[in-house]
Amino acid sequence: MIVEVATTATINTDTLPCGIVCINDDGKIISVNSYICWLLGYSKNELEEAQVEMMLTVSARIFYQTHFYPLVKLHNKAEEVFFSLRSKDGDHVPVIGYANRSGDYICCVFVPVRQRRKYEEEILQAKKVAEAAVEKNDALIALKDQAELQLAESERQLSLLRRFNQEYVELNRIISHDLHEPIRKLMVHIDILLADKGSNQEKLEASFRKMMQFCNRLRHLTISLQQYVAVDLITEPLTTIDLKTIVEKVFDVVANEERYPEAVIDIDEMPEIEGYHSQLERLFSEIISNSFKFRREDLPLKITVSSTEFSNNIYKELKDKYRYISFVRIDVEDNGSGFPAEYDQYIFELFKRIRLDKEGAGFGLALCKKIVERHKGSISAKSSNGKTIFSILLPVKQSSF
Repeated sequence: MIVEVATTATINTDTLPCGIVCINDDGKIISVNSYICWLLGYSKNELEEAQVEMMLTVSARIFYQTHFYPLVKLHNKAEEVFFSLRSKDGDHVPVIGYANRSGDYICCVFVPVRQRRKYEEEILQAKKVAEAAVEKNDALIALKDQAELQLAESERQLSLLRRFNQEYVELNRIISHDLHEPIRKLMVHIDILLADKGSNQEKLEASFRKMMQFCNRLRHLTISLQQYVAVDLITEPLTTIDLKTIVEKVFDVVANEERYPEAVIDIDEMPEIEGYHSQLERLFSEIISNSFKFRREDLPLKITVSSTEFSNNIYKELKDKYRYISFVRIDVEDNGSGFPAEYDQYIFELFKRIRLDKEGAGFGLALCKKIVERHKGSISAKSSNGKTIFSILLPVKQSSF
């Protein structure tokens, strides 16, 4: 079988690695190449002049009559049609068929795909192996994530234990000193009164006033301790908190209580976070009250509140462990009197005061630290160049831990 190419060359189709069969509209085979003869086990003489049905299986004959031939007749071609040819021995030979009409003849090309099923099975098996590997990998990832969460919880519990231990040491100091001191002074004045029965009225009244001061001091210390311990006992549910709304509300309340309308506050846009509403309100109330308490007399108080979102590693105790989640940093800055730099940690301890000329028990900032730590965050402060900044770091989602 010879095919002319342009006017100068010919191609011997017997050398092509595919079966070529030319048929007419009656289904009669006009010519074949050697490859199709070898593929089906026929000689050229047996195939040429025979009907094409001779080389088709029963199902292929039906397909030829109902689909293949009508397709060629309609479009003058057919591409990638799967066939099963029938060899001389009766074996089925799977092929991919292509056809093109040229004048009164249809030229068909058949490419055997005996290995197709094998390849498909191999691909299917490889797919199953890959899916199994993915499932196994997903399981490992899930286990890893679970282990990470457990590790993070263990690290958080370790931090809590250390905090509780520090609190117990601090509470022991308070009980042994801060609470005992007003009691001791009360007892001294009572002893004086009992020993000096001839005291005049003025002296008695002075002693009673001192005793009342110590009683009030003792009462205030006791209430403060109760509030401090209650932070870990409150069963308030987590809710979504609008930080800007809380800060605005707290500022208005404190400014009204202090009767200082000259104070101004500038608040940036702030994100919503998960938290305990009453505790976060108390947190900002203590910090803003602190700004009012330590304001300067020579210029109006100005408070600036800004926020920044960032990713932060939740591991604090464990080295070389990393898991980043979304945090917000809130900076509360004022132009007050400030404090010496060496007291940046001291001010967060229970009942520690820098300015003894100001009212208060040194309790507010210690409470702030405890509230922030309950929210799995941290708080710090610095003061320089006529301004004080409290920086509060809080996770956006408590459930991320």
